Amino acid sequence: MDLQEAKSQSQQQKEKLIFWFLLFLLPLSILLSFWTGPSLTWKDWSLWIQGYNSPRVETILFSLRLPRILFGVLVGASLAASGAALQGILQNPLAEPYTLGISGGGLFGVSLGIIAIAYHFASPQIMPFFGFGGSLLASLLVYLLAIKSGFQIYRLILGGVIISFIFSSLVIIILFLLPPEVSQVSLLMLIGDLSGNQVSLLWLASPIILIFLFYLFHLSSEINLLSLGEEKALSLGVSPKRLSFIVFWITSLLTGTAVSIAGLIGFIGLMVPHLFRLLGIADFKRLLPYSALGGAILLVLFDTLSRRIFFPLELPVGILSSLLGGLVLLYLLLFNSQKLVN
Repeated sequence: MDLQEAKSQSQQQKEKLIFWFLLFLLPLSILLSFWTGPSLTWKDWSLWIQGYNSPRVETILFSLRLPRILFGVLVGASLAASGAALQGILQNPLAEPYTLGISGGGLFGVSLGIIAIAYHFASPQIMPFFGFGGSLLASLLVYLLAIKSGFQIYRLILGGVIISFIFSSLVIIILFLLPPEVSQVSLLMLIGDLSGNQVSLLWLASPIILIFLFYLFHLSSEINLLSLGEEKALSLGVSPKRLSFIVFWITSLLTGTAVSIAGLIGFIGLMVPHLFRLLGIADFKRLLPYSALGGAILLVLFDTLSRRIFFPLELPVGILSSLLGGLVLLYLLLFNSQKLVN
């Protein structure tokens, strides 16, 4: 066995270990979040475990906490996998729905949906489609910008920031036009929050997110070929333009659905794929599903921490993710800038 084969086997073993660790960590993070909260005492837990039915306990656990946790899993998986896929097709480690303005477009669509619902023009159940429409509009702008800029990293990110600012400004204008009781919902969306969602939205969002996540995983081989370069991908039968269009469409749908649930959750799509690349995982057949699992775990843990860090106050999870993600982005720009340019 030569050195190259030994390294390959070692990397495969490490990837398997990471996968099993993620599968262990996901239910652990869910249980931790499920058990964390100020509303229940140890006596409540003890009686519930012993089989004493309590409407109060069951309402808190199964009508409030469990849907919130499942929303966190879906949103985290969507954003992280979308970030990894966008980084692959754009060859840009700073690309993700938040930095490209796709999340901002989704929030604009959701804000229009809130207006439509407030004035009884639409049902709350179609909110994900408003988010998808806004995200798709932002994605088209980013795609055109990418072509115009020649896919230059810093121009693309700067353009994404500008797109995000434009959509955020439009959302703030909508906030001023809405009645106070309705604008509060948009304000939480602007910050990023997992509380207050209807359980009915879970049944609508879950199949959309799961189906298109697996479709994104199905494209991993083509994204791998594109990472070798456009000419190489074309010679192997992959159309870069077609693949980019499909990935932008899927990530718009995933991001729009995620934003309709939680609002602006920043940098999950940046932090998680970057972490796995640091661990040596570059193959998108591994990177995409690992990012989805890692994003789900990270957002559930962030939400758990946000409920406890300033107890009894509850910090919106979007603030925590933006703070930590901003630090990661700053690190990449300060210490990996030459690598990013290359």
